[in-house]
Amino acid sequence: MEHGELVSEYRCYSERVSRGLYHAEVCMTVRMLHSCLDQSHARVLGGKLYWKNRAIRRLKFVGTVIGVKYMWLKGDDYAVIHLDDSSDSSILKCKCEVNQLNSFGININAGFIGSRVEVCGVYNTEFNELEVGFIGVLPSTLFSEIEHWRKCCLLLRMPDDLTDEELKASGIGDDEMQDGRDSPLDEYFSTPPQNKAQFIEKLVLRDVKDKLEITSPDPVRNESISVVDDTCDNTTLGSNTIDLRTAIEPITQPEVSGNDNFYKPATGSTSKRKLYRKLFIAIYLIPEEECTINDLARDIGITSVLKGFLDGQGHISNDDMQIILQEYLSQLITGDVLVITARNRVSLKKLHALKAYTQKRINLLLKIQALLGTVRYQDVLQSTSMAIPAETIIDAFKESLRTIDAGVAWFIETHQHSFTIHFTYSQSTQTCNN
Repeated sequence: MEHGELVSEYRCYSERVSRGLYHAEVCMTVRMLHSCLDQSHARVLGGKLYWKNRAIRRLKFVGTVIGVKYMWLKGDDYAVIHLDDSSDSSILKCKCEVNQLNSFGININAGFIGSRVEVCGVYNTEFNELEVGFIGVLPSTLFSEIEHWRKCCLLLRMPDDLTDEELKASGIGDDEMQDGRDSPLDEYFSTPPQNKAQFIEKLVLRDVKDKLEITSPDPVRNESISVVDDTCDNTTLGSNTIDLRTAIEPITQPEVSGNDNFYKPATGSTSKRKLYRKLFIAIYLIPEEECTINDLARDIGITSVLKGFLDGQGHISNDDMQIILQEYLSQLITGDVLVITARNRVSLKKLHALKAYTQKRINLLLKIQALLGTVRYQDVLQSTSMAIPAETIIDAFKESLRTIDAGVAWFIETHQHSFTIHFTYSQSTQTCNN
């Protein structure tokens, strides 16, 4: 089956799904369940299961009843049905109230053992059992079983990347961005399989602090750990990439007035880039779409922005601050990040489009309960039509992650051509989503 046919077939299977697989009835085998448990780190992630980095909840199995065990729990009679679907050497334990079994028309004492049944429910990772929501004896014809195995095969062959159908089903369409450019969603995010061994190996690397930033939903910023490798510039993004350095290198060296000593630390490449990142976020958070240079200086609150960065560097005059701001604004204009309008005002529409872009992608990942999302720098540059460095792109996503109060812990891992946002859903998040 070709990829296009597979996607079309799977769309028919999950057309009623509102958020990827999470609200669907997912057909699985016991072997697939064990693979899912191993890949999901289920006990770490609050009991939530993932199939190819897509959150799943309601599972459906088909098999033969090989035994029943009774138990008394919290004043009710329960039956633990042992199900074998021949896909694995182990069996599936399905817990169901006896009264519930009677409501489904099942009599355990009347030849129930040996029957072929279909069972649906939510898997409890703490007790390793399926909490039954429905169970029924299959008819003598094989149509139901064939359909179940067909859906299992579709699930096994489902692409690792998020499909157009899943993105559209999430409620976020292919509408245009605020700057009028198209934004094909399938080009921006992919969710490669999570490998536990590789993941842990990365965490114990000596240079882990140079590549990872561990953070949380707490809006307080942690600037002590750099999330971007300084080698991640335009030279690593391909030969046809926009020159990112034009957005951070000064066009002309300004003549510094006032105290000549305070500005020297900022002339270094690393110090200047850190300073410019602070200025970018300050401009990025301005709500107005259009303003004057004086309005920008007032809204940024440049004194407080520079105070922490240049602490202990000496007195900072207003003239010096204006020089720094004007230098950076000229670079943003050259990089087509800011646009000078006919009325000699500064337009921030592209920054607002970038903000909408980042919030939209993060909301999408949270809505489908993805385990991780990979963002390619080149895609952001092409979509926004702006020349901005890779670390600035990450800063924009970090601001959106802090703004969106989803109760989800996250950290960012940088790569040569992209960065990956890892999500860890808390127990409270699981409860809200259930």
